[in-house]
Order: sequence, then C-alpha cells, then structure tokens
Amino acid sequence: MKRLSTFLVLTTTMLAAFAQPAANAYRYNKPTGQSANSVQQASQPETPLFTATNGGPELFGNVIASKNSSETGMNKFTTDGEFTLIANQAKNNLYATPYAGIKVGGFYYSFRTQTIFGFQAKYMGKYDIERGWTRLQSATPADWTEFATLLAEDPTTGTVYGCMYTADGKGYTFGTYDLATCKATVIANLDDDWSAFSFNADGQAYAIDWAGNLLKVNKETGKTSLVAPTGAAPHYAGGGIIDQTTGLFYWTVTRSDGTSALYRVNLETAATEKLTDFANNEQVCGLYLIPGETSGIEEVTAASSAAVVKTGNGIIEIFNAANAHTTIVTSDGSTVASFTGTDYTQIDVEAGLYIVKIGKDVKKVVVR
Repeated sequence: MKRLSTFLVLTTTMLAAFAQPAANAYRYNKPTGQSANSVQQASQPETPLFTATNGGPELFGNVIASKNSSETGMNKFTTDGEFTLIANQAKNNLYATPYAGIKVGGFYYSFRTQTIFGFQAKYMGKYDIERGWTRLQSATPADWTEFATLLAEDPTTGTVYGCMYTADGKGYTFGTYDLATCKATVIANLDDDWSAFSFNADGQAYAIDWAGNLLKVNKETGKTSLVAPTGAAPHYAGGGIIDQTTGLFYWTVTRSDGTSALYRVNLETAATEKLTDFANNEQVCGLYLIPGETSGIEEVTAASSAAVVKTGNGIIEIFNAANAHTTIVTSDGSTVASFTGTDYTQIDVEAGLYIVKIGKDVKKVVVR
C-alpha cells in the first residue's frame, strides 16, 4: 500500500531515506485526485463513555511531511492539532519515515531504508526517550522479511506483533517481532498491510485497512474479521494507537488530496469521530500515547469517597458505595453492570481490564 511524504520538496538525502522495495509504487509528490470536499466523511460519533479531563491523551507521532517543514520529526500533538517537535534527524538522528515506529517501555524503535550506491540498506533505530531521545546501539534488519511496516505490543504478554515484507519485497506477512534481534516469526501471509494496527488492554488486536474498515485481528492466525467501515478514507501512510484506558482508537489519516486529519474510532461499532483537520496537512506515522486522566460522564447520586474496589478470581468487589451510582465497563467501552451501590457488591466477570465508576471516582482494575 502507498506510503509516502506529501507537500515536500525532497532532496537526494530524503529520497534515500524513503527508499522503497522496487516492486511497490510509492509516490513522493503532492498527490492529486479527490478534492477535500469530495472525500468521504466519517460517520457521526457515538457519545464516548469516558472523556479525558485534559481534553484527551498526550499523542506522539513521527511527522514525515508538513507544510511547516520545521515540524518534521517526532512530535507531541494534541487532539485539536497542535504540534510540538521533540526529536528530529539533525539533533537526535531520528529520521522522518513512513515505516514502523513503536514505543516499548522507555524506548522508541523506528524503521527506515536508505539507498547506498544502488543498494537499499535497512535500519532500525532505538531511542532512549527519558535521556532526551538519545540513539542507542541496536540490531539491524538483514533483509525485507525482517523489515516492519507496522508494529504493536500486546500489553497482556509483552509480545510485539506486526506487518513485515516478504523476501522479494512484493508482499506482506503478519507475525511476531523480536526488537532485540530484528527477527520476525511469520504467522500468516497478508494480501496487504494496514493503515493502522494496535492492541486494546485485553490483548485483542485491531487494524484499519486501506479501505477504512475496522478489523479484529486474530493474533494467533493473522485472520481478520470485519467490525464495520469507519467511513474515513486513508490513502497515504499514517498510524494508529489504542488508548488502553478508554478503549478508543486514535488514527491519523492522510487523504488522496494530501489533506490530513485525526480520527477517534469506537472499537465496538467503528463509529468514527473526526477530532481535527491538521492545519499544515501533517502526515503522522509511528504513533504512541500517554493516557489522559479519565472522569465519569454521569452525575453523582451521592458522594462516596470511602468506596473501595478489590478484585479476586473472576470477581470485582465494591465496598462502601451505598447510594452511589456505579458503572463497570470493559476496556473497549461495553457496559458490564450499572446499578446503585450498596455497602457490598460482588460482580462476576471474565479476566481482563475494567473501568469502575463509583459516583465521581473512576478506577481501573485488572481481573485475573
């Protein structure tokens, strides 16, 4: 699928940095085609169950193209489209690249290629975020089978999954990836890679394909099942990350006319909300986020600051919540229980991550 930089006059160095497998038709000029008015718009959003008190999570991504060239590189950006550069090629040796970018622990990993005397060299950069995005020594992909276009970490196991190329650079595979050695283990061949790929807090993988369809991904087999169309239309490289506190999928889309936007997708229904159009048509890849603090959407029936939540084997226990409206939801927003609290309530649940709202208090709990 198409991965390119838009609205950018590329130097020879930039062309080398974005070098692609020869079999794929990647384009670097400003795209032509649909006008902004003719792009299919996203469906109307459903009311989110929880919203962040600071207006949303802190989002991070690699801006590979922008009408404001000073933004090129790793940025922190808000849900209303304000960008702040935090690392780039000149200062941190972090390249603007449309390939896989993933944060694991305190480190960020970024994939790029470079043409050297006709040979396409492949690189994976490792950066220490807490030490000012210092680049560290890391393994190097040996061939296309070890080169990732998308990666995401399963929070329940720490295993990294993603999309890699086939040996000839003409196709894609799905599998696990070892960032320490740059070794991929193929699970399945794919017809194409995806626009975005991420995990929710329960370890369920989701992807958004190039037609804008939200998919559930079986991480054991690589097979996908359709949730529903999002109504948005990606055309060039972007990225996505699921907020594991709220279960909402944040997705950067660059359209066929070069305009770009940030969307938020409901994992249950694929209902999609456009949060903002990016003013400088920023093309953002390799996303990660820091969740915002959440607050309940319902009014308090009676304050219950003494409430205590405990978990056991397949249960959630709530103490000292008399008269407080109580809601328990899964990480993707499905309601498990909604009731007026008592001195003691026990709810049977499956293993997973849950958000418990008691009056104004919101707690995140994991049930084993």
